[in-house]
Amino acid sequence: MAYSATLIRGVQSSLRRGLAFLECQEDRFLDARQVFDGLTDKWGERLRSQFDYWLGGGAPFDKYFHGWQGEYKECFAFKWKDAGTYHRLYGFLVNPRPESDPRFRVCVLVCHDWKNDESTDFTILNKINRLRAKEEVIQAVHKLFQATERGTRGASNPTFGAGASLDRRKR
Repeated sequence: MAYSATLIRGVQSSLRRGLAFLECQEDRFLDARQVFDGLTDKWGERLRSQFDYWLGGGAPFDKYFHGWQGEYKECFAFKWKDAGTYHRLYGFLVNPRPESDPRFRVCVLVCHDWKNDESTDFTILNKINRLRAKEEVIQAVHKLFQATERGTRGASNPTFGAGASLDRRKR
């Protein structure tokens, strides 16, 4: 399968965190981008605000996003509640540049789920753990972030382009 990772547009840039969607035409489990793109303006803006808070280094805030402990410690979810339905965009955390920027973390969103209570469906987390270990997935995420020097500043701002200098004298 051909996996690709794409940056989430319309969110703030960060030197310490990144946010991306994982996509693959053959894998129907990977629906986070389609669900996000299909949100109403109201819910899209609210979710972007949550993304911005996390990207800005915001402390864990269980109402909007959280991770798990133990074998699921690399899994992550952004969440919202609409008309009694609990929605989740699930993903995983990874550092695509461990040698050059060991503190940098990316949340790669992969799938959406909804439910009528706040319980965790561990079958989804098990799928995410298997997915994040695939070499093709690792390469897709590394490829997306290899062009940026630090953080996602150049890549998330199309004015500058991936890896472009923010110093106008060097453009």
